Amino acid sequence: MLSTVISNFVRSTKRNPKRYNGSLKVLANAQIINGKWVPAQVKGRKLAWMRKQTLMMGREWEDPRIKFKKEKLYSDGTPLPPPNRYGQRFPNKGRKYVMKKYQREQTIAQKMKEMPKLIKAHRQSKKALPETDIDILYNYDPWEELTKN
Repeated sequence: MLSTVISNFVRSTKRNPKRYNGSLKVLANAQIINGKWVPAQVKGRKLAWMRKQTLMMGREWEDPRIKFKKEKLYSDGTPLPPPNRYGQRFPNKGRKYVMKKYQREQTIAQKMKEMPKLIKAHRQSKKALPETDIDILYNYDPWEELTKN
């Protein structure tokens, strides 16, 4: 199937025609050989050409490239949550007032429970206030001071 396409495929250099030897799965993938990185011998453009030729012959195409799916992990080994539709794994940090909304609502509810006591204490303190200067002037009786002694 693919072997006929590979054997018929000649590199596009006219001076040095070179046939690919070996399995397409090996040739299409980069490898580490003896500790050295060896790039793929058949590049993506050539693979696309081979795919097109194979499909034109009426045969099925099986992609020889290896696709690695590396799972993302936390430092303790547990997997990260999957990304949302925009590719984000975690929501944006946001604003401080948004993050503290729940805490703020809790403190408001707690303060509202204490409010009747505070209103009652405030009203009592208003009644117990000393007279202002105006009240003293209007209610001033000079004879009262003289008769006290």
